[in-house]
Amino acid sequence: MSNARPDERMSDIDSLVWAVEHEPRNRTTIAALARFDGHVDPGQLRPRIERVSRLIHRLHQRVVHDPSGIGAPRWSVHPEFRLAHHLRWMQLSDGSDPGLGRVVRDLIVQPFDRARPLWEFTVITGLNDGGSALLLKAHHAVSDGVGGVEMMLELFDLDEVSDGARADLPPAPTAASEPDTVVGSLQDELGRVLHATRARLGAVATPRSPDDLTRQARRLGETLGSAYCMFRPKPAAAGVSSERSDGLDLRFFSLDLDDLRDAGHRVGGTVNTAFVAAVALGVSDHHADSPSTGPLRVSIPISTRSADDGVGNHWTPTRVDLDVGADSEPDDVAREVLRHSAGLRDDPARSLVPVLTAGLLPLPDATTAALFSAAASAHDVAASNVPRSPVLLYLCGEPVRELIPFGPLSGAAVNVTLMSYGRTAHIGISSDPAAIADPGGLAHCLQQSFTALVKGS
Repeated sequence: MSNARPDERMSDIDSLVWAVEHEPRNRTTIAALARFDGHVDPGQLRPRIERVSRLIHRLHQRVVHDPSGIGAPRWSVHPEFRLAHHLRWMQLSDGSDPGLGRVVRDLIVQPFDRARPLWEFTVITGLNDGGSALLLKAHHAVSDGVGGVEMMLELFDLDEVSDGARADLPPAPTAASEPDTVVGSLQDELGRVLHATRARLGAVATPRSPDDLTRQARRLGETLGSAYCMFRPKPAAAGVSSERSDGLDLRFFSLDLDDLRDAGHRVGGTVNTAFVAAVALGVSDHHADSPSTGPLRVSIPISTRSADDGVGNHWTPTRVDLDVGADSEPDDVAREVLRHSAGLRDDPARSLVPVLTAGLLPLPDATTAALFSAAASAHDVAASNVPRSPVLLYLCGEPVRELIPFGPLSGAAVNVTLMSYGRTAHIGISSDPAAIADPGGLAHCLQQSFTALVKGS
Protein backbone atom coordinates (compact mmCIF):
# COMPACT_ATOMS: atom_id res chain seq x y z
CA MET A 1 0.00 0.00 0.00
CA SER A 2 1.08 3.61 -0.54
CA ASN A 3 2.79 4.94 2.59
CA ALA A 4 2.39 8.23 4.41
CA ARG A 5 5.25 10.71 4.35
CA PRO A 6 7.26 10.82 7.60
CA ASP A 7 5.84 14.28 8.30
CA GLU A 8 2.79 15.81 6.62
CA ARG A 9 -0.30 17.90 7.20
CA MET A 10 -3.46 16.05 8.09
CA SER A 11 -6.00 15.99 5.30
CA ASP A 12 -9.19 17.94 5.83
CA ILE A 13 -11.27 14.86 6.60
CA ASP A 14 -8.60 13.38 8.90
CA SER A 15 -8.48 16.71 10.75
CA LEU A 16 -12.26 16.75 11.10
CA VAL A 17 -12.36 13.19 12.46
CA TRP A 18 -9.68 14.22 14.97
CA ALA A 19 -11.45 17.42 16.04
CA VAL A 20 -14.97 16.03 16.58
CA GLU A 21 -13.87 13.89 19.52
CA HIS A 22 -13.92 17.01 21.66
CA GLU A 23 -17.30 15.47 22.54
CA PRO A 24 -16.78 11.85 23.74
CA ARG A 25 -20.02 10.66 22.14
CA ASN A 26 -18.46 11.42 18.74
CA ARG A 27 -15.87 8.67 19.35
CA THR A 28 -14.50 7.48 15.99
CA THR A 29 -12.55 4.38 17.02
CA ILE A 30 -12.55 1.58 14.45
CA ALA A 31 -11.70 -1.97 15.50
CA ALA A 32 -11.50 -5.55 14.30
CA LEU A 33 -11.34 -8.71 16.38
CA ALA A 34 -9.34 -11.62 14.94
CA ARG A 35 -10.04 -14.98 16.61
CA PHE A 36 -7.76 -18.03 16.56
CA ASP A 37 -8.20 -21.67 17.57
CA GLY A 38 -4.71 -21.64 19.08
CA HIS A 39 -2.27 -19.08 20.47
CA VAL A 40 0.08 -16.73 18.65
CA ASP A 41 3.71 -16.97 19.77
CA PRO A 42 4.65 -13.64 21.45
CA GLY A 43 8.26 -14.07 20.33
CA GLN A 44 7.11 -14.03 16.70
CA LEU A 45 4.34 -11.47 17.11
CA ARG A 46 6.40 -8.62 18.59
CA PRO A 47 8.92 -8.34 15.73
CA ARG A 48 6.12 -8.80 13.19
CA ILE A 49 4.17 -5.81 14.53
CA GLU A 50 7.36 -3.77 14.95
CA ARG A 51 8.15 -4.39 11.28
CA VAL A 52 4.66 -3.36 10.15
CA SER A 53 4.84 -0.17 12.22
CA ARG A 54 8.10 0.76 10.47
CA LEU A 55 6.76 -0.04 7.01
CA ILE A 56 3.61 2.05 7.54
CA HIS A 57 4.85 5.37 8.87
CA ARG A 58 1.40 6.39 10.10
CA LEU A 59 1.80 3.82 12.89
CA HIS A 60 4.86 5.72 14.17
CA GLN A 61 3.16 9.12 13.84
CA ARG A 62 1.34 11.21 16.41
CA VAL A 63 -0.78 14.32 15.88
CA VAL A 64 1.04 17.60 16.42
CA HIS A 65 -0.95 20.83 16.47
CA ASP A 66 0.08 23.94 14.60
CA PRO A 67 1.62 26.28 17.23
CA SER A 68 -0.15 29.26 15.66
CA GLY A 69 -3.54 27.62 16.22
CA ILE A 70 -4.54 28.42 12.63
CA GLY A 71 -3.18 25.65 10.45
CA ALA A 72 -4.25 22.05 10.29
CA PRO A 73 -2.54 19.58 12.64
CA ARG A 74 0.32 17.47 11.32
CA TRP A 75 1.16 13.80 11.32
CA SER A 76 4.68 13.68 12.75
CA VAL A 77 6.89 10.73 13.69
CA HIS A 78 7.00 10.30 17.46
CA PRO A 79 10.64 10.67 18.54
CA GLU A 80 10.22 8.23 21.44
CA PHE A 81 8.05 5.52 19.88
CA ARG A 82 7.86 2.35 21.98
CA LEU A 83 6.04 -0.78 20.81
CA ALA A 84 5.19 -1.59 24.45
CA HIS A 85 2.79 1.39 24.47
CA HIS A 86 0.76 -0.19 21.65
CA LEU A 87 0.98 -3.99 22.07
CA ARG A 88 -0.56 -5.55 25.16
CA TRP A 89 -1.62 -8.95 26.56
CA MET A 90 -4.76 -9.70 28.57
CA GLN A 91 -6.03 -12.88 30.31
CA LEU A 92 -9.83 -13.17 30.61
CA SER A 93 -11.51 -14.20 33.85
CA ASP A 94 -14.75 -14.85 31.91
CA GLY A 95 -13.83 -16.52 28.63
CA SER A 96 -17.37 -16.77 27.24
CA ASP A 97 -18.40 -14.84 24.11
CA PRO A 98 -20.35 -12.31 26.23
CA GLY A 99 -17.30 -11.93 28.50
CA LEU A 100 -15.08 -11.38 25.46
CA GLY A 101 -17.55 -8.83 24.11
CA ARG A 102 -17.50 -6.85 27.37
CA VAL A 103 -13.70 -6.75 27.45
CA VAL A 104 -13.54 -5.66 23.80
CA ARG A 105 -16.11 -2.93 24.55
CA ASP A 106 -14.07 -1.67 27.52
CA LEU A 107 -10.93 -1.59 25.40
CA ILE A 108 -12.63 0.29 22.56
CA VAL A 109 -14.16 2.99 24.77
CA GLN A 110 -10.84 3.64 26.50
CA PRO A 111 -9.57 6.85 24.88
CA PHE A 112 -6.26 6.96 23.09
CA ASP A 113 -3.28 8.77 24.54
CA ARG A 114 -3.41 11.69 22.11
CA ALA A 115 0.30 12.40 22.65
CA ARG A 116 1.21 9.04 21.03
CA PRO A 117 0.40 7.23 17.76
CA LEU A 118 -3.30 6.40 17.66
CA TRP A 119 -3.45 2.61 17.61
CA GLU A 120 -3.39 -0.35 19.99
CA PHE A 121 -3.22 -4.12 19.53
CA THR A 122 -4.33 -6.37 22.44
CA VAL A 123 -3.78 -10.13 22.54
CA ILE A 124 -6.60 -11.77 24.55
CA THR A 125 -6.26 -15.25 26.04
CA GLY A 126 -8.34 -17.38 28.42
CA LEU A 127 -11.25 -18.02 26.01
CA ASN A 128 -13.51 -20.90 26.96
CA ASP A 129 -12.92 -22.62 23.61
CA GLY A 130 -9.18 -22.74 24.30
CA GLY A 131 -8.41 -20.20 21.58
CA SER A 132 -7.25 -16.60 21.64
CA ALA A 133 -8.03 -13.29 19.99
CA LEU A 134 -6.30 -10.14 18.79
CA LEU A 135 -8.11 -6.80 18.99
CA LEU A 136 -6.86 -4.29 16.44
CA LYS A 137 -7.94 -0.79 17.44
CA ALA A 138 -7.19 2.51 15.70
CA HIS A 139 -8.46 6.06 15.65
CA HIS A 140 -10.50 6.77 12.51
CA ALA A 141 -8.12 9.63 11.70
CA VAL A 142 -5.41 7.03 11.05
CA SER A 143 -7.37 5.45 8.22
CA ASP A 144 -10.80 4.41 7.00
CA GLY A 145 -11.98 0.81 6.98
CA VAL A 146 -10.60 0.00 3.52
CA GLY A 147 -7.19 1.38 4.44
CA GLY A 148 -7.37 -0.56 7.69
CA VAL A 149 -7.87 -3.81 5.78
CA GLU A 150 -4.85 -2.99 3.60
CA MET A 151 -2.78 -2.42 6.75
CA MET A 152 -3.98 -5.75 8.16
CA LEU A 153 -2.76 -7.49 5.02
CA GLU A 154 0.74 -6.22 5.87
CA LEU A 155 0.38 -7.92 9.25
CA PHE A 156 -1.16 -11.24 8.26
CA ASP A 157 0.22 -14.02 6.04
CA LEU A 158 -1.55 -15.73 3.15
CA ASP A 159 -0.32 -19.18 4.15
CA GLU A 160 0.68 -21.08 7.26
CA VAL A 161 4.40 -20.59 6.66
CA SER A 162 5.48 -17.01 7.37
CA ASP A 163 7.21 -15.14 4.57
CA GLY A 164 10.93 -15.15 5.41
CA ALA A 165 11.36 -11.64 4.05
CA ARG A 166 9.12 -10.36 6.84
CA ALA A 167 11.88 -11.17 9.32
CA ASP A 168 13.92 -8.24 8.01
CA LEU A 169 13.44 -5.21 10.24
CA PRO A 170 13.60 -1.96 8.26
CA PRO A 171 14.92 1.23 9.90
CA ALA A 172 12.47 3.19 12.02
CA PRO A 173 11.10 6.31 10.31
CA THR A 174 12.52 9.63 11.39
CA ALA A 175 11.41 13.18 10.67
CA ALA A 176 12.03 16.74 11.73
CA SER A 177 9.50 19.48 11.02
CA GLU A 178 9.75 23.23 11.25
CA PRO A 179 6.84 25.06 12.92
CA ASP A 180 4.67 27.08 10.57
CA THR A 181 4.52 30.85 10.81
CA VAL A 182 1.19 32.48 11.54
CA VAL A 183 1.09 34.13 8.11
CA GLY A 184 2.02 30.90 6.36
CA SER A 185 -0.61 28.93 8.25
CA LEU A 186 -3.31 31.51 7.48
CA GLN A 187 -2.40 31.55 3.79
CA ASP A 188 -2.43 27.78 3.67
CA GLU A 189 -5.85 27.44 5.31
CA LEU A 190 -7.45 30.10 3.13
CA GLY A 191 -5.96 28.44 0.08
CA ARG A 192 -7.35 25.05 1.09
CA VAL A 193 -10.89 26.41 1.50
CA LEU A 194 -10.76 28.29 -1.82
CA HIS A 195 -9.33 25.31 -3.65
CA ALA A 196 -12.03 23.00 -2.27
CA THR A 197 -14.74 25.49 -3.23
CA ARG A 198 -13.47 25.93 -6.80
CA ALA A 199 -12.77 22.27 -7.37
CA ARG A 200 -16.05 20.94 -6.00
CA LEU A 201 -18.66 23.53 -6.81
CA GLY A 202 -17.35 24.86 -10.10
CA ALA A 203 -19.15 28.08 -9.18
CA VAL A 204 -16.44 30.38 -10.59
CA ALA A 205 -17.32 29.66 -14.22
CA THR A 206 -19.03 32.56 -16.00
CA PRO A 207 -22.26 31.58 -17.77
CA ARG A 208 -21.87 31.86 -21.54
CA SER A 209 -25.54 31.74 -22.46
CA PRO A 210 -29.00 31.86 -20.86
CA ASP A 211 -29.16 28.07 -21.14
CA ASP A 212 -25.81 27.80 -19.34
CA LEU A 213 -27.08 30.06 -16.57
CA THR A 214 -30.25 27.96 -16.27
CA ARG A 215 -28.23 24.74 -16.01
CA GLN A 216 -25.97 26.23 -13.31
CA ALA A 217 -28.95 27.50 -11.33
CA ARG A 218 -30.65 24.11 -11.57
CA ARG A 219 -27.47 22.33 -10.48
CA LEU A 220 -27.06 24.70 -7.52
CA GLY A 221 -30.68 24.12 -6.50
CA GLU A 222 -30.22 20.34 -6.72
CA THR A 223 -27.04 20.51 -4.67
CA LEU A 224 -28.57 22.63 -1.91
CA GLY A 225 -31.73 20.51 -1.86
CA SER A 226 -29.72 17.31 -1.63
CA ALA A 227 -27.57 18.78 1.16
CA TYR A 228 -30.70 19.71 3.10
CA CYS A 229 -32.01 16.15 2.78
CA MET A 230 -28.68 14.73 3.97
CA PHE A 231 -28.02 17.02 6.93
CA ARG A 232 -31.42 18.32 8.07
CA PRO A 233 -32.27 17.77 11.74
CA LYS A 234 -34.84 15.13 12.56
CA PRO A 235 -37.21 13.92 15.25
CA ALA A 236 -37.04 10.30 16.42
CA ALA A 237 -37.63 8.78 12.99
CA ALA A 238 -38.84 5.19 12.72
CA GLY A 239 -39.10 5.05 16.51
CA VAL A 240 -35.32 5.25 17.05
CA SER A 241 -34.51 7.37 20.09
CA SER A 242 -32.65 10.62 19.51
CA GLU A 243 -30.93 10.30 22.91
CA ARG A 244 -27.15 9.92 22.77
CA SER A 245 -24.39 9.19 25.29
CA ASP A 246 -20.73 8.20 25.35
CA GLY A 247 -21.65 4.58 26.20
CA LEU A 248 -21.23 1.57 23.92
CA ASP A 249 -22.58 -1.96 23.56
CA LEU A 250 -21.12 -4.56 21.16
CA ARG A 251 -22.72 -7.67 19.63
CA PHE A 252 -21.69 -9.87 16.71
CA PHE A 253 -22.82 -12.79 14.56
CA SER A 254 -21.99 -14.31 11.19
CA LEU A 255 -23.71 -15.82 8.15
CA ASP A 256 -22.87 -17.35 4.81
CA LEU A 257 -21.55 -14.75 2.37
CA ASP A 258 -22.80 -16.60 -0.72
CA ASP A 259 -26.34 -16.62 0.69
CA LEU A 260 -26.20 -12.87 1.22
CA ARG A 261 -24.81 -12.32 -2.28
CA ASP A 262 -27.59 -14.46 -3.79
CA ALA A 263 -30.18 -12.36 -1.92
CA GLY A 264 -28.72 -9.21 -3.46
CA HIS A 265 -28.55 -10.74 -6.94
CA ARG A 266 -32.20 -11.82 -6.65
CA VAL A 267 -33.30 -8.18 -6.90
CA GLY A 268 -30.58 -7.13 -9.32
CA GLY A 269 -28.24 -5.81 -6.64
CA THR A 270 -25.15 -6.81 -4.70
CA VAL A 271 -24.06 -8.02 -1.29
CA ASN A 272 -24.27 -4.41 -0.12
CA THR A 273 -27.89 -4.13 -1.32
CA ALA A 274 -28.89 -7.12 0.78
CA PHE A 275 -26.78 -5.94 3.73
CA VAL A 276 -28.34 -2.46 3.93
CA ALA A 277 -31.84 -3.89 3.46
CA ALA A 278 -31.33 -6.41 6.27
CA VAL A 279 -30.00 -3.70 8.58
CA ALA A 280 -33.04 -1.50 7.87
CA LEU A 281 -35.44 -4.40 8.44
CA GLY A 282 -33.78 -5.43 11.70
CA VAL A 283 -33.68 -1.95 13.21
CA SER A 284 -37.25 -1.28 12.12
CA ASP A 285 -38.50 -4.59 13.57
CA HIS A 286 -36.79 -3.84 16.87
CA HIS A 287 -38.65 -0.52 17.09
CA ALA A 288 -41.95 -1.79 15.70
CA ASP A 289 -43.81 -0.92 18.93
CA SER A 290 -42.37 2.61 19.15
CA PRO A 291 -44.10 5.64 17.65
CA SER A 292 -42.70 6.45 14.22
CA THR A 293 -42.52 9.95 12.77
CA GLY A 294 -40.79 9.22 9.49
CA PRO A 295 -38.52 6.94 7.49
CA LEU A 296 -35.45 5.20 8.83
CA ARG A 297 -32.40 7.31 7.98
CA VAL A 298 -29.38 5.18 7.10
CA SER A 299 -25.89 6.63 6.72
CA ILE A 300 -23.74 4.83 4.12
CA PRO A 301 -20.11 5.85 3.53
CA ILE A 302 -19.04 5.87 -0.13
CA SER A 303 -15.37 5.15 -0.79
CA THR A 304 -13.45 7.61 -2.98
CA ARG A 305 -10.25 5.59 -2.63
CA SER A 306 -8.05 5.05 -5.69
CA ALA A 307 -5.52 2.29 -6.21
CA ASP A 308 -2.52 4.36 -5.06
CA ASP A 309 -4.19 5.78 -1.92
CA GLY A 310 -2.69 4.48 1.29
CA VAL A 311 -3.50 5.35 4.88
CA GLY A 312 -5.93 8.13 5.75
CA ASN A 313 -9.61 8.64 4.95
CA HIS A 314 -10.94 8.54 1.42
CA TRP A 315 -14.74 8.52 1.63
CA THR A 316 -17.75 10.81 1.72
CA PRO A 317 -21.00 10.39 3.66
CA THR A 318 -24.34 9.67 2.01
CA ARG A 319 -27.76 8.93 3.42
CA VAL A 320 -30.85 7.04 2.30
CA ASP A 321 -34.29 7.40 3.85
CA LEU A 322 -36.11 4.06 3.84
CA ASP A 323 -39.83 3.55 4.50
CA VAL A 324 -39.73 0.25 6.36
CA GLY A 325 -42.61 -1.13 8.40
CA ALA A 326 -43.58 -4.30 10.22
CA ASP A 327 -45.37 -5.59 7.11
CA SER A 328 -42.53 -4.79 4.66
CA GLU A 329 -41.43 -7.71 2.48
CA PRO A 330 -37.65 -8.29 2.53
CA ASP A 331 -37.26 -8.22 -1.25
CA ASP A 332 -39.31 -5.02 -1.50
CA VAL A 333 -36.99 -3.33 0.99
CA ALA A 334 -33.97 -4.59 -0.97
CA ARG A 335 -35.45 -3.11 -4.16
CA GLU A 336 -35.97 0.21 -2.38
CA VAL A 337 -32.34 0.16 -1.23
CA LEU A 338 -31.26 -0.58 -4.81
CA ARG A 339 -33.35 2.31 -6.13
CA HIS A 340 -31.89 4.76 -3.61
CA SER A 341 -28.34 3.47 -4.01
CA ALA A 342 -28.29 3.94 -7.78
CA GLY A 343 -27.75 7.67 -7.45
CA LEU A 344 -25.61 7.84 -4.32
CA ARG A 345 -22.28 8.28 -6.09
CA ASP A 346 -23.73 11.10 -8.20
CA ASP A 347 -25.55 12.78 -5.30
CA PRO A 348 -24.83 16.52 -5.74
CA ALA A 349 -24.59 17.00 -1.96
CA ARG A 350 -21.33 15.03 -2.00
CA SER A 351 -19.67 17.95 -3.81
CA LEU A 352 -20.34 20.11 -0.76
CA VAL A 353 -18.64 17.79 1.73
CA PRO A 354 -15.04 18.90 1.02
CA VAL A 355 -16.13 22.55 1.12
CA LEU A 356 -17.96 22.14 4.44
CA THR A 357 -15.08 20.14 5.89
CA ALA A 358 -12.50 22.75 4.91
CA GLY A 359 -14.74 25.50 6.32
CA LEU A 360 -15.09 23.75 9.70
CA LEU A 361 -11.38 23.29 10.35
CA PRO A 362 -10.53 26.88 11.41
CA LEU A 363 -13.27 26.74 14.08
CA PRO A 364 -12.53 25.76 17.69
CA ASP A 365 -12.75 22.00 18.28
CA ALA A 366 -15.73 22.45 20.60
CA THR A 367 -17.66 24.27 17.88
CA THR A 368 -16.72 21.71 15.25
CA ALA A 369 -17.78 18.87 17.55
CA ALA A 370 -21.13 20.53 18.28
CA LEU A 371 -21.86 21.07 14.58
CA PHE A 372 -20.84 17.51 13.80
CA SER A 373 -23.15 16.20 16.53
CA ALA A 374 -26.04 18.18 15.07
CA ALA A 375 -25.40 16.72 11.61
CA ALA A 376 -24.93 13.19 12.99
CA SER A 377 -28.29 13.41 14.76
CA ALA A 378 -29.85 13.20 11.29
CA HIS A 379 -28.78 9.52 11.14
CA ASP A 380 -30.51 6.65 12.91
CA VAL A 381 -28.12 3.92 11.85
CA ALA A 382 -24.80 3.70 10.02
CA ALA A 383 -24.24 0.74 7.70
CA SER A 384 -20.73 0.05 6.45
CA ASN A 385 -19.56 -2.80 4.21
CA VAL A 386 -15.80 -3.38 4.38
CA PRO A 387 -14.35 -5.11 1.27
CA ARG A 388 -13.64 -8.78 1.67
CA SER A 389 -10.50 -10.83 2.16
CA PRO A 390 -11.36 -13.74 -0.17
CA VAL A 391 -8.60 -16.00 1.19
CA LEU A 392 -7.84 -17.32 4.65
CA LEU A 393 -5.24 -15.41 6.65
CA TYR A 394 -2.60 -16.52 9.13
CA LEU A 395 -0.66 -14.79 11.87
CA CYS A 396 2.67 -16.31 12.87
CA GLY A 397 1.44 -19.69 11.70
CA GLU A 398 -1.98 -19.51 13.39
CA PRO A 399 -5.03 -19.46 11.05
CA VAL A 400 -7.49 -16.62 11.58
CA ARG A 401 -10.85 -18.27 12.31
CA GLU A 402 -13.00 -15.13 12.43
CA LEU A 403 -12.50 -11.45 11.62
CA ILE A 404 -15.20 -9.32 13.27
CA PRO A 405 -15.48 -5.56 12.60
CA PHE A 406 -16.76 -2.85 14.95
CA GLY A 407 -17.44 0.55 13.39
CA PRO A 408 -17.76 3.88 15.21
CA LEU A 409 -21.12 5.32 16.22
CA SER A 410 -19.97 8.90 15.57
CA GLY A 411 -23.30 10.23 16.84
CA ALA A 412 -25.60 7.58 15.33
CA ALA A 413 -27.76 5.30 17.49
CA VAL A 414 -26.41 2.13 15.84
CA ASN A 415 -23.52 1.15 13.60
CA VAL A 416 -23.69 -2.17 11.78
CA THR A 417 -20.52 -3.16 9.92
CA LEU A 418 -20.01 -6.13 7.63
CA MET A 419 -16.57 -7.60 6.98
CA SER A 420 -16.31 -10.47 4.53
CA TYR A 421 -13.70 -13.10 5.32
CA GLY A 422 -13.39 -16.14 3.11
CA ARG A 423 -16.96 -17.31 2.52
CA THR A 424 -18.35 -15.82 5.73
CA ALA A 425 -19.93 -12.42 6.39
CA HIS A 426 -19.07 -11.26 9.91
CA ILE A 427 -21.46 -8.65 11.32
CA GLY A 428 -20.43 -6.32 14.16
CA ILE A 429 -23.09 -4.24 15.93
CA SER A 430 -22.17 -1.13 17.93
CA SER A 431 -25.02 0.66 19.71
CA ASP A 432 -25.51 3.58 22.07
CA PRO A 433 -27.23 2.42 25.32
CA ALA A 434 -29.02 5.76 25.57
CA ALA A 435 -30.73 5.08 22.23
CA ILE A 436 -30.96 1.27 22.33
CA ALA A 437 -32.15 0.03 25.72
CA ASP A 438 -32.21 -3.63 24.65
CA PRO A 439 -29.08 -4.27 22.53
CA GLY A 440 -29.53 -8.04 22.82
CA GLY A 441 -33.01 -7.69 21.36
CA LEU A 442 -31.66 -5.54 18.55
CA ALA A 443 -29.01 -8.15 17.70
CA HIS A 444 -31.73 -10.85 17.67
CA CYS A 445 -33.89 -8.77 15.31
CA LEU A 446 -30.93 -8.18 13.01
CA GLN A 447 -30.12 -11.88 12.87
CA GLN A 448 -33.76 -12.62 12.02
CA SER A 449 -33.84 -9.93 9.34
CA PHE A 450 -30.72 -11.32 7.64
CA THR A 451 -32.27 -14.81 7.73
CA ALA A 452 -35.54 -13.49 6.28
CA LEU A 453 -33.74 -11.64 3.50
CA VAL A 454 -31.73 -14.72 2.56
CA LYS A 455 -34.94 -16.78 2.34
CA GLY A 456 -36.65 -14.06 0.28
CA SER A 457 -40.20 -12.77 0.07
